[in-house]
Amino acid sequence: AERNMLPRIFGKQALDLAMYVRTNIPKKDLIVTGTTHLNPVDSLAGRPVLVGYPGWLWTRGLDYSKREKLIEDFYSHPSRDHELLRLYPIKYVLVDDHVMEKYGADRDSFDTLFTHAYEAGSYTLYRI
Repeated sequence: AERNMLPRIFGKQALDLAMYVRTNIPKKDLIVTGTTHLNPVDSLAGRPVLVGYPGWLWTRGLDYSKREKLIEDFYSHPSRDHELLRLYPIKYVLVDDHVMEKYGADRDSFDTLFTHAYEAGSYTLYRI
């Protein structure tokens, strides 16, 4: 009973996404994600991301502002020739509740532009 009282950080859908990433996407393939600390790509799948959680980055003196601005603009105004995709060798992009709320990402726009690689609940991974 005590175990059921613990807060849940990641649900089954996040775990399923992480398993998909670990087993189907090469480690060298870069995945764009939002900047939440609850990110299944880096936290569960152990993959590098273009920008991690800003609360950890600024304390280490890292200047992530240009990348963060590019990510915000890409999620808000996705396109196949976006500057973010020209500057970095991005292979996948994750659309989830975080990027929809924080950046105004619109799933329909991503559906039109990119191919679904994997979907689990509120997580949709697109192949660029």
